Amino acid sequence: MAQAQGWYEDGSGSLRWWDGAAWTEHVKPVPQPQSQPQPQAQTQGYPQGQPQPFAQGQQQPYPQGQPQPFAHGVPYPQAAAAFPGTGAPPSSARRRATRGQVVGRVVAVVLGAAVLITGGVVLFRSLVMGPQIAVEGFNNAYMEVDCHGMQDVVATDFFAGVFVDCAGFDEVATSLLAELEGGAEGFGFAITSTERVDDEATVVARETYRWTDGTERVDVVTYSLQKVGDTWEIWDVVYDEG
Repeated sequence: MAQAQGWYEDGSGSLRWWDGAAWTEHVKPVPQPQSQPQPQAQTQGYPQGQPQPFAQGQQQPYPQGQPQPFAHGVPYPQAAAAFPGTGAPPSSARRRATRGQVVGRVVAVVLGAAVLITGGVVLFRSLVMGPQIAVEGFNNAYMEVDCHGMQDVVATDFFAGVFVDCAGFDEVATSLLAELEGGAEGFGFAITSTERVDDEATVVARETYRWTDGTERVDVVTYSLQKVGDTWEIWDVVYDEG
């Protein structure tokens, strides 16, 4: 139920006019006790032409049982938030805003952690997995006849010395697959060790395959790599044919 109009203390030591829905800008001092009643005294500071909310300079008592317009001496305009009908957000809205702030902070923390984890994974792949990834890319490029894939993982001088250009690479890779029993599916490959010292690494792998004439092969292949920028490049490959 809306609070009746009247003059009420707003916590600042003055009286403020409540129009039944919100605080107004009309204020006046709190009347001092008079030794003699002042008949029909006009209330100083009340808007001209408006009916007097009370007479003889006495403050209109706040209705019993209604919430006070301010709490614990909180001055206007803070007191308006505690008064009904002022348009201030209810406590539930304030709680929702608080929960929203908490959710925002949680999201920020989660995103920050995700960035750190992603950066850690990239660093781990570059420092630890980088040489192995390059070696795997080398063999995948052969099996898929992917010249650009090969160029991505080998040094420029190595590529030029072995294949000359993409036409030469395609010829070598196609010939190899033709001699393998089962083609790419008949080629087995597994990395057995990886050693890294500063910006150089050595990867050893075991290759198993069968030629179309039925000859089975098990080769131990040693790859020498060097870190260039953020990538690893193969600059030498040595086959120990079994």
